[in-house]
Amino acid sequence: MSWRLVIAFLFLGLNLQAQQYFFQTFGQDEGIPVSTINDIVEDDLGFMWIATEGGGLARFDGLHSQVFNTENAAGIPSNYITRLHFKTELGLLIGTDKGLVLYNGFTFQDVWNLPKERVVAFTFVDEELFVVYRRSIWKVAPDSTTTSWDFEDDVELMSVCATNSDLFIGASNGVYRKNGEEWEKWWNGTNVRSIFDPNPNEDGSAIQVGAADDVYLILRKGVGLKNLSSSGDGGAHPDVRDIVLDSRGRWWYGSYLNGLRRYDSQLPESVAETRIGEEQGLTTPKVRCLHVSTDGRIWIGGLTGLSRLVEPDLFRINKSDGLADDRIHAVALGSNGDLWMGGLSGLSRRKYRGDVESFTSSSGLPRGLIFDVVETKSGDIYIATENGLVRRTRTGFRTYGEENGLGNAFIFDLEPLSSGGMAVATTEGIYIFANGRFRVLDINLTTTAFTRIQEDNLGRLWALDIEGRILQQQGEGWKNAFKEDLMLRISPATFQVDQEGTLWMGTNGHGLWRLDSERLDSITASQGLISDNVWSLDVDAGDVWIGTESGIQNIVWNRGWGFGARVSNARGIGETECNPHAVVRSDESIIFGTNAGVIVAPLRRDNENVVPGKLQLTALDLYFEQPETWSLWSTSVQPWSGMPQSLELPWDQNYLRFSYAALQVADPLSLQYQYKMSPLNSEWTAAEGRTEAIYTSVPPGKYTFEVKAFDPISGKSLYSEPYTFVIRSPFWKTWWFYVIVGLVLAASVWLYIRVRFQRINARLKLEEERNDLERRALRLQMNPHFVFNALDAISGFIFKNEPKEAVKYLNNFAKLMRLMLESSREHVIPVHTEIQLLENYLALEKLRFSGSFESEIIIDDDLDTYGFSMPSMMVQPHVENAILHGLRPTGGGKVTITFTEVEGSLKCVVEDNGVGRKKSAELNEKSGRTHRSLAGEISRRRVELFERTFGGRSAVITEDLYDENGDAAGTRVLLQLPLQSVDEWDDE
Repeated sequence: MSWRLVIAFLFLGLNLQAQQYFFQTFGQDEGIPVSTINDIVEDDLGFMWIATEGGGLARFDGLHSQVFNTENAAGIPSNYITRLHFKTELGLLIGTDKGLVLYNGFTFQDVWNLPKERVVAFTFVDEELFVVYRRSIWKVAPDSTTTSWDFEDDVELMSVCATNSDLFIGASNGVYRKNGEEWEKWWNGTNVRSIFDPNPNEDGSAIQVGAADDVYLILRKGVGLKNLSSSGDGGAHPDVRDIVLDSRGRWWYGSYLNGLRRYDSQLPESVAETRIGEEQGLTTPKVRCLHVSTDGRIWIGGLTGLSRLVEPDLFRINKSDGLADDRIHAVALGSNGDLWMGGLSGLSRRKYRGDVESFTSSSGLPRGLIFDVVETKSGDIYIATENGLVRRTRTGFRTYGEENGLGNAFIFDLEPLSSGGMAVATTEGIYIFANGRFRVLDINLTTTAFTRIQEDNLGRLWALDIEGRILQQQGEGWKNAFKEDLMLRISPATFQVDQEGTLWMGTNGHGLWRLDSERLDSITASQGLISDNVWSLDVDAGDVWIGTESGIQNIVWNRGWGFGARVSNARGIGETECNPHAVVRSDESIIFGTNAGVIVAPLRRDNENVVPGKLQLTALDLYFEQPETWSLWSTSVQPWSGMPQSLELPWDQNYLRFSYAALQVADPLSLQYQYKMSPLNSEWTAAEGRTEAIYTSVPPGKYTFEVKAFDPISGKSLYSEPYTFVIRSPFWKTWWFYVIVGLVLAASVWLYIRVRFQRINARLKLEEERNDLERRALRLQMNPHFVFNALDAISGFIFKNEPKEAVKYLNNFAKLMRLMLESSREHVIPVHTEIQLLENYLALEKLRFSGSFESEIIIDDDLDTYGFSMPSMMVQPHVENAILHGLRPTGGGKVTITFTEVEGSLKCVVEDNGVGRKKSAELNEKSGRTHRSLAGEISRRRVELFERTFGGRSAVITEDLYDENGDAAGTRVLLQLPLQSVDEWDDE
């Protein structure tokens, strides 16, 4: 076993009765309702449940408490909670002074209807529940049937313990063991308030018993070894209320009279026990209960509140423990296990058994600050001071100074050399001390002050000057370790060269640096370093410990930076400012000199196996309030945390507050939280130390909320379980609403179009009826006009006594009237019928005017007069005008009627070679006739009605004709009508 291992073994096993441990205390500021704590348990999520005496039940997450009492939780029979037990399959069993109830994560229920008396303890044996009252024991079978045993009135039952094969009851008169269906006295004692089985999975193992006077190991019936926990100088440990076993196999005893005691059976008996009371920092000295949480930490409940031991192997040694000074600037471990500590007021030695011896000027030690302490291979202790080099002798101290060749220099650092002697860093350069004399190592360095010196594995010296240059010995001279301008910029405060030759540097304001043959790396506070001012440094195979003004931190290098433990005032341990170069390492501990004594922290080389804490969502609020029920929007609620599952919120419940907590971590306040809600956030939002996230006006969608945190103390990252929920769209934004609206709109459009068409059709029908009536009226207006002219002609024949002509005229008139009557029933008639009407009309007019004019009807060969149609009697009025007003004044002439098909239109041209319209008007005026031609006007109106009713392009164009001399040569009338088939224009 190496001497370093011996030191570690002895140092960790010290019976350090006065050293200071670090406890975190929780009380009313954290929501714990009262100070008296009767029991502590942990649920599967990591919440701590606290049984209080008079304040009800508290669920504690490390920062805040939720309290359940008779005022706010139906089913709790009393606020006096005596015992707790968590069983995953059932829930939380709660013993009170008025009976036992079960909390299933939602409600408190009296499941088994047991006596409403004070519950002392309970446990499970093969799924059978045993409940201990003051005078009786009740057993509840899996089928809920019960069995009970009563004890004598002078026996008070106090505790219970189930081993692999037995069930023990602690009582006021000793221990009872269940034997079949009876209880036998197993050991005689007094007030057995705790029983502990160190090997619960082994049959017939011994049990530990906390009695009124001490702790006993009960080997077999009636046989017990007293003072199990009273090895060394600790004395008895009476009235132990609880016993637990930690993750490292150490027993912890909580006494109502003497606080805590730890017993490590792996250490020699003389150093196996450590007592922790008020002097050692215990804030809950009257212990009633203990609990080891999943992260391995010890929780203590008692008469004065709830506390937690931050780290069982983390403690402080200071002036109250006998040190000469709290300001420690030098620490060293002797080969015999002694810890040497030097400061402003002297030197202190703490022996491995715990007693402290201090040396000051009255002991022969020179006055002034001590900068370093070392032990040489020969076992001599040397002390570097501002007044020279001091060696510890058997009788006192011997000082080496100016008379030994040192001059008037301060000594900052000492380095025993592999070749013998010792290198000394001073304000006047570097010296070699050997055989009681100093010699200057390099005359060129005597004007430079050096604060740190080290010999590497190759026997070369490295030195740090006061300006921040690190020099490396090279033959007879020195060289800069790397670029001088960079060294001066980063300002190294300390350094160390490790076994592989890598240079590590702690700097003033620029963090931690390392330089090997391949690369230069650094890390600062912005990347997670506890501080950029690194003043002390210890490195071993990539395991780096640094001391800063803000505390100490473990850094792990593995081709990149990683983090281990951190110790700072955030953990509740007070002042942690470290002093330059004041650090030493054993195989199990790291020791730093600070301005408040020495801090001893455990090494965690297996840091990856440290149980990380848990990050748990604890609440979801809507508009900063908890809904009375989640049943409207959630299928279920997660027990213990109360988080609704499969949550679907309406669109207007979109103001959310998530609360979360880091469980089972050393210091929740030191965590740096980040959260995000996907897909609303793609990046993490830094919450710093806040334990809530607020989102306002969240749009509808499906979201996943997550939280992560970095624990700088353990060096671990924590992650919550992703929480998924939905915010439903308002009904007017849902697909089914869009479908309904679409259908309604489509139906509305269809109905509108249908009604519109019906109205249009109705209007068209009315218009058609009106037009038809108007056409008929116009025809009726034309018929009397034509009949009047015909009768006038017949009367003329009769008057002139021309009966044959009158008969012939009447025959033609009858034919014409028959055609007119037949066509009057139709809107349109075939072109052929219109031509017949014109032929009969022209025959009548020739008879009337004794054949004084000629007529011709020209029909285009391509025109289908039987297949195409036109309005009846449309051409006749214009022919009549041509005869009466164009030809009659001249007493002769010709009227030509032409029917042609041109570009989809029917064109009818009525042309005469009469006097023309102007001459005709003059003649009428001279004769005094003011006859107004109704036929022409009626024809134009019929064409307009035809165009408005049936569409297409129609026109009536009247054109005056002139001869070569410009004299009137007749009139031409063009009728243009759409060319339509007879079937298309059929009324039917």
